[in-house]
Amino acid sequence: MKAIVKLLVLMAAIALVGLVYVSMVGVPAWAVSPILAYQAENNVRYNLSDPNSAEFRNKNGMCGEVNSKNKLGGYTGFQRYIAAGKTVAFDDNSDSFEDLWQLNCVLSDEERAEAISRAVGGQ
Repeated sequence: MKAIVKLLVLMAAIALVGLVYVSMVGVPAWAVSPILAYQAENNVRYNLSDPNSAEFRNKNGMCGEVNSKNKLGGYTGFQRYIAAGKTVAFDDNSDSFEDLWQLNCVLSDEERAEAISRAVGGQ
């Protein structure tokens, strides 16, 4: 029981440090959440032909790059992904993916809110 309480206190402290970091630096809240990043990585693995071969780099919350083996056993090369909940989008070189990447993985919270406001307002 004491171990569970210590774990909960540690998790709360990590969350508090993350919130302070977000407020000071302006990084999106989801980018510092280790739980969301872990879930994103697991959801990406689930969508791969060989989940155990996955190599990740440039992870930032729900965004990153993954390289894994295809059904023939060869590595495919690093590919960008966005994993939101159970939905995973892989870079297909389309304009729509690039728009999603910019909106979710590049822009700050303020820039994102402004971009959404412009899109909704039709400006």
